[in-house]
Formats: sequence, C-alpha cells, structure tokens
Amino acid sequence: MLAGARCVSIGCGNFIDPETSLKVVQGIEEYMKNNKVEDVNDLVGAVTMN
Repeated sequence: MLAGARCVSIGCGNFIDPETSLKVVQGIEEYMKNNKVEDVNDLVGAVTMN
C-alpha cells in the first residue's frame, strides 16, 4: 500500500494459514494506530522512490 497498491492478493496465504486475511487487517490497523494514520487511503502511495 505504501508503494501505491490499493489491492493486495493474499488468497494463497489462506492455504497455509486460514487466518491470513484477519492477520493482515490487524497488522494494518496496528500500523495505522502506531503511526497516527486515521484514513487507510492516506497510506496509498505514501512512500515514493526518488
């Protein structure tokens, strides 16, 4: 997301761990809380390569 993605495929991860989707959502929520980000859309493209 930080590189500009609005969609991330995690379907295959569910074969290994059925809770993959939940863990990804929890990780994003934790990141947003720790970095005081209020809107997930603010993350999209936040990191740019120069």
